[in-house]
Amino acid sequence: KFYDMNAKMNFELGKKDHLFLSFFKGNDIAAYNNVNSLNYTTDFGNSTGTLRWNHLFGSKIFSNTSVIYNDYNLGLSTSQNNFYSQLYTAVKDITAKTDLTITPNTKHKIKTGFNFTRHQLSPASFSAAIPRRGNKLTINKDSINKLTSTEMAFYLGDEFDASQKFSINYGIRVPLFTGSGKTYSFIEPRITTKLSVGPDASIKVSYTRMNQFLHLIPNSTAGLPTDIWVPSSKKTKPQSSTQYALGYFRNFKDNAVETSVEVYYKNMNNQVLFGEGKQLRVNGNLDSMIVSGKGKSYGAEFFIKKNTGKLTGWVSYTLSKTTQQFNDLNFGKEFPFKYDRRHNLAITASYQFTKTWIFSAVFVYNTDA
Repeated sequence: KFYDMNAKMNFELGKKDHLFLSFFKGNDIAAYNNVNSLNYTTDFGNSTGTLRWNHLFGSKIFSNTSVIYNDYNLGLSTSQNNFYSQLYTAVKDITAKTDLTITPNTKHKIKTGFNFTRHQLSPASFSAAIPRRGNKLTINKDSINKLTSTEMAFYLGDEFDASQKFSINYGIRVPLFTGSGKTYSFIEPRITTKLSVGPDASIKVSYTRMNQFLHLIPNSTAGLPTDIWVPSSKKTKPQSSTQYALGYFRNFKDNAVETSVEVYYKNMNNQVLFGEGKQLRVNGNLDSMIVSGKGKSYGAEFFIKKNTGKLTGWVSYTLSKTTQQFNDLNFGKEFPFKYDRRHNLAITASYQFTKTWIFSAVFVYNTDA
């Protein structure tokens, strides 16, 4: 069984002030029983609410200030033959942020802002033999140690149209993370340039530096593959990545058809996985179970879109490869990342038969490594 609930309200406080309130809650419960094979029960859900205030300071400045609450949890219980496993993971975030957009003139569009998030993570799991007598142990979610951390960041960026042929979008982000008695701070520059090489064609080049303080770790000890979130600590350092991209964009027939091809390369450091033979335990020492490594991702993306006529739609295809390498896993050899998708093809099409009837279709195809 499952359910979803959505609600949204808008309030016009005045010509310069608008208030938006939204809420979502959903939950899914499923069970599968087979006498001689895998049996499982899963229960997961998410609740989130957002209060956003939009304010116009004038014709050139406006702001969005938001308070966001999110509560996600996943419980999984499996058994197979004479063994059983249980897993529970939860993420509870409270975020406050404000974003400013400033347009001093037609050549500049400045965006700046600040955000603060309090994370609370609750990961736990165990595996054991089914007892001949007595009941199975169960995870009491209220007894799991809560891993609390805070994350804040300031950013500033400018979209600058230097001329009709050249534009640049550059900025900087400064995050600050505190958790498990350790504080991390970085400077993350990013820049994208666009050069027009004709009336309908342009070349884009970008560079981005990023850091991530929460780690998503695949966990397969519960009989079914699941992922858990863990925070950075003194030993588990934040993930960092640097990405480069180069793209060529061209439109045809007065923008009726859009096409592009883009190549990218990203290297990643401080990737984390569970060590060989290690598994998550209830209130166990996470740092002692995790090993660190590196990764890389690269590929090419192709895109074509038809904007006019009765038949419209687009086709996209991505050829990519994402790998990881850990000295303590797979004999130090490189191996595919869990979410590596070598081929990814998507096709969408819409055909307007009349003013009131439109038929559409979607096709998606992807492969693992």
